[in-house]
Amino acid sequence: MRLKLLGEDFEKLAIYNFSIDYPSACRAEFNPKNKHDSGDLAFHFPNKEKVFLTWGELEKARKKFPTLSDYAENSIKQVRKEATVFEREKQSSISLNSHEALYNQTSVSQPPLGLLGLGRKPVKRGTYSVHLYCEPSARFFVIYALFSGSTDESFRETFMHMANSFTCH
Repeated sequence: MRLKLLGEDFEKLAIYNFSIDYPSACRAEFNPKNKHDSGDLAFHFPNKEKVFLTWGELEKARKKFPTLSDYAENSIKQVRKEATVFEREKQSSISLNSHEALYNQTSVSQPPLGLLGLGRKPVKRGTYSVHLYCEPSARFFVIYALFSGSTDESFRETFMHMANSFTCH
């Protein structure tokens, strides 16, 4: 199904009893090991940016991260570990498909990758993430993007449209 929003055409991807809208210009890539209870997929944008959707068993997630906030904070901690400079720009609770979800936005500077990166300036990047626990489907979901510092505000709007379109049961 095609939708026209934010000046872009969107498609709806529906699989394993969840769905999400994504820009028609993107290529959706499925992990061949995906299954109903756990998996991930990537939406590749023409400008090389990516948005990821990961899901897994809620019971397993709760054993490690009893609260949604614990899970989101652990994700932020992983991003912070790899950064030379880290700043949390925004954190808020949002409603997605009748669930409380946690939205985080950060900016980071990371060392350049590989041997060619030695002595070069750190690379500025940003992250957006949305975490949610879904009792009816017994799964957790994370929608996230790690993007280049040159990405404009329209990418955040597209990311938020994708997140807000998400249905998990």
